Parts: sequence; structure tokens; C-alpha cells
Amino acid sequence: MAALKAVANPTIKVRDKVRDKVRDKVKDKVKDRVKDKVKDKVKDKVKDKVRDKVKDRVKDKANLDSKDSKDK
Repeated sequence: MAALKAVANPTIKVRDKVRDKVRDKVKDKVKDRVKDKVKDKVKDKVKDKVRDKVKDRVKDKANLDSKDSKDK
């Protein structure tokens, strides 16, 4: 019986369409925000890892250079 009322009443159709549009817009915005946050976190982690590796290589090279100068 409710289905018949929904078909007969155009305001319910309009309300449902508006609700669906708003829901889709909110979903898209949330998806974009989450995507941006994840992208930023991954970028930060990669930066940190690269920075650590570079520091380690520079330290190793400095240690090797100092050993070479001591050996001479």
C-alpha cells in the first residue's frame, strides 16, 4: 500500500531524488578527503624513509672517508 502512495505522491519522489543527490555529493566529498589524507600520509612516510636512508648513506660515507684518511 505504501508503494502506491509513493507513486501517487510526487513530493515523496522529489524528496527521494534530493536525498540521493545530497548523499552522493557527501560520499564524493568524503571520498576525496580520505584520498587526500591517505596521499599526504603516504607522501610523508616516503619522505621520512628517504631522508633516513640518505642520512645513513651520508654517515657511512663520512665514516669510510674518515677511516681512509686515518689509514694514510
